[in-house]
Amino acid sequence: MARQPPPPWVHAAFLLCLLSLGGAIEIPMDPSIQNELTQPPTITKQSAKDHIVDPRDNILIECEAKGNPAPSFHWTRNSRFFNIAKDPRVSMRRRSGTLVIDFRSGGRPEEYEGEYQCFARNKFGTALS
Repeated sequence: MARQPPPPWVHAAFLLCLLSLGGAIEIPMDPSIQNELTQPPTITKQSAKDHIVDPRDNILIECEAKGNPAPSFHWTRNSRFFNIAKDPRVSMRRRSGTLVIDFRSGGRPEEYEGEYQCFARNKFGTALS
């Protein structure tokens, strides 16, 4: 007796199952070897693309990354290097690339309009927000 081929929907369902398995799986590192494994930076948290700012609040632009060795963070504003150290209103959170722009001492949010991009770097590579 000849075997009947399965209906077309079976193939489609199988393909959808395979595609859903295509995402990355994060496996936690064993703490005993965590410091020995090297890892290029990967962005783990970033702000939404567009910000609407309340002029009474500080501006917070998130950028967090992991890597081994721990990444250093740098920013561009409108595709040019943004020197955080030259602006007393701007700071970066410790062990993070998150920018905080403080308006408690004056200033206007419009002065900080632009397109910001975060770079997380270590000796194994660079990740961009």
